[in-house]
Amino acid sequence: LLKNFEIDLEDELSLVIGKNNTGKTSLLSVIDKFLNPSENNRFCFDDFNLDFKVNIKNLVESDIKEEDYPAPKGIKLKLFIEYKNIDDLSNISKVMMDLDPNNNFIVLGKSRVFVNQSGLAIKYLMSRYNLKPNEHLIIYDDIHLPVGQIRIREKGSAGGHNGIRSLIDAFETQEFPRLRIGIGKPKNNEDQIDYVLGKPSDSEKKDIQASLTNASKAISVILTEGIKKAMNSFN
Repeated sequence: LLKNFEIDLEDELSLVIGKNNTGKTSLLSVIDKFLNPSENNRFCFDDFNLDFKVNIKNLVESDIKEEDYPAPKGIKLKLFIEYKNIDDLSNISKVMMDLDPNNNFIVLGKSRVFVNQSGLAIKYLMSRYNLKPNEHLIIYDDIHLPVGQIRIREKGSAGGHNGIRSLIDAFETQEFPRLRIGIGKPKNNEDQIDYVLGKPSDSEKKDIQASLTNASKAISVILTEGIKKAMNSFN
């Protein structure tokens, strides 16, 4: 967001005005990071309460000359940060400090091929988006986990899962992250395919819904804090 950003500061930066989530605090955090290591440059900032913001806003929009500003509301620089609905704000979150404007998208892929041919779909994604194996997060159901449990791993074997075996062949490595969602094993000699494609019981539906909620939270942690943090929190 700030890769090509420039600002010419005077002796003091008095006010930054903008809508919510436009990057004001992130901008000030960057300035603070670069200026404060030096003893000769001290920088601090604060977020005014709503009443004071209204007061400042009215003052900025008024016709009062700078020399007539009532103390202590002197303003040396007015900086406005604007955005539109079409602007990409996907990185304004815990990953805001990654200032690479190219690192601003997540691809959500849903395979339309048979499970045991999943490698065909992943080859397309790798080619289309120039992705490495460890830049993928494979999410799939697993009969080897109890219903309602999730498990996150950085790498591993196929574990008898034909879809993962196909992905390993496509990636040419076992080292890619995966998130497994448990659906339990068939009971009473039930056919495995019928079980996987069948309808869960009412109690199983509740457990599965809870696991999907946890999986969603885990994905957010993986994207913002890394897979090891997610493993420690959700495994």
